[in-house]
Amino acid sequence: MTSPKEAAQYLANEAGISLNGHAMAEWKLRRWDLTNITPREVQWLWYKRLPRGKFCLLGGDPGLGKSYMTLDIAARVSLGSEWPDHIGSAPIGNTLIISVEDGMEDTIRPRLDLLGADLSRIRCIEPIVDSDTKTAGLNLADHLMELEQEIIDYKASLLILDPVLAFTGLKADTHRASDVRSILGPLANVADRTLCTVLGIMHLNKRSTELNSLYRISGSGDFGAAARSVQLVGKHPENEDRRVLAPVKMNLSAKPVSLEFGFTPEGEFTWYGPTTLEANQILQMVDAEEKSARESAKDFLFDILQDRPWFAKDVWEAADANGISKNTLRRAASEIGVIISQGAPPTGKRGSPGWIWKLLPQEPGNGPENGPEESHTQNPLSVGLGI
Repeated sequence: MTSPKEAAQYLANEAGISLNGHAMAEWKLRRWDLTNITPREVQWLWYKRLPRGKFCLLGGDPGLGKSYMTLDIAARVSLGSEWPDHIGSAPIGNTLIISVEDGMEDTIRPRLDLLGADLSRIRCIEPIVDSDTKTAGLNLADHLMELEQEIIDYKASLLILDPVLAFTGLKADTHRASDVRSILGPLANVADRTLCTVLGIMHLNKRSTELNSLYRISGSGDFGAAARSVQLVGKHPENEDRRVLAPVKMNLSAKPVSLEFGFTPEGEFTWYGPTTLEANQILQMVDAEEKSARESAKDFLFDILQDRPWFAKDVWEAADANGISKNTLRRAASEIGVIISQGAPPTGKRGSPGWIWKLLPQEPGNGPENGPEESHTQNPLSVGLGI
């Protein structure tokens, strides 16, 4: 016996409408029998590091030479040169570079000249687009079709996005998986269709308690999940003049060895060969540096606040003069229990009431080395409270 719901569904299907009265879209699934699929080997731009036709990520803190290193990759592709791990040579090809951090005239061109690149095979794209009526920032959500056409026209083997977050668009929330996937999915399809390697550069976030190097990539973890290759650049723990390129995730091969690179005393970019250092070891060094900076910030706060409260603006100015960043100062203030509230000017200060920083009353044994007792963790430190 047919139920009322089944009968309604039958009548709706016959009328070409859904149960809620809307016209039914004539969507068709794309399906393939695997017997009709021809297997294809993975093709490599750089063996085990940069697969062709895939989205890849390169992460690291600012100022470590990531951008310079990607220019070295572009130079090798332009020349068909041997890769620095001596495992094969780059297939000679063209590179597209879109950068919002380095100037074409004073940085990108001079560096490529020093690297001996074939400049006829490298093209820069400005991070803006024009129409007949307006100018806008280039972004992957709105201008991917134009970017794909440029890849096709230029026959590009490599596209460098530096940094990739600059091209996600104003509307995208890069901490939401759905937003990230809606951008990176079509980008990965473009890479696959054109056989162009897309290399996105990203910074590390400050989650120093996170031990998994994949989750230290800024924004949503879906950036790392979408990439077929993720590598990390970090400082060498025993040689401040050297950097390490370490694999984090490789979907299409076993992980390659890490490589050292840096600059000679004459300022020449160079590779120094393999190293046993891994990504997590590099991150542990970054975390140690962050912890050291935070401890210095704690000492600074104890020094200035132990005798009297301070206006918030005076704290910021003094911290800046001592080379302490705002983020580091916020974390240090939170950990030692700084109270931030509105009140009258501190002793010896003139002016109207404002945001005041002061220390919790210190019990015996509490200080820079020990920090506040657990009972003093009710710190109201937050945006909007003079910080």
